[in-house]
Amino acid sequence: LVKIVMKKPSGSFVTYNGEILPFYIKVDGITNATGKEKDSPLTRSFIAGGGAFGYKMDDIRVDVEGLYSQLAKDTAVVNTSETNVADSLTAFSGLVNVYYDIAIEDMPITPYVGVGVGAAYISNPSKADAVKDQKGFGFAYQAKAGVSYDVTPEIKLFAGARYFGSYGASFDKAAKDDTGIKNAVYSTVGAEA
Repeated sequence: LVKIVMKKPSGSFVTYNGEILPFYIKVDGITNATGKEKDSPLTRSFIAGGGAFGYKMDDIRVDVEGLYSQLAKDTAVVNTSETNVADSLTAFSGLVNVYYDIAIEDMPITPYVGVGVGAAYISNPSKADAVKDQKGFGFAYQAKAGVSYDVTPEIKLFAGARYFGSYGASFDKAAKDDTGIKNAVYSTVGAEA
């Protein structure tokens, strides 16, 4: 679970989090099998998480967050003609987030919403020999919503949903006439706790 340690109602804090259910992942350039067009070509590997540090002022929180995510290829979804799809995709992300806590008087539960922007460093989703070791930077953004529960005045547990996206990471062609993956538009919708 996410733990937030705060010195006082307003002040600095630290968080630790894990993404537990990335519901949907999309990478442009990967063709899905017939009948599976709406399914995600990548699936969770349960290797995802991060941490943040920031400052709380009344109902507003601002933090700097670092995230790591590793996703695995779903062989049941990816078209069998896609021979150059990597077995996994990793993303390191850094974002600046702003949250608004919707305070409910005399309640230990506080709903929140938040948005963030930053950058993501993504591995190439192609395993073609000429390009498989490439990595690229892309613009990253996210939106979050959830609730926090006051365990003590200093420790809160969070549960919520997150949409994360990154675009702009480009990779070289494996060959002059290659029509495979060259751009990664990477997005996830998941739960975090």
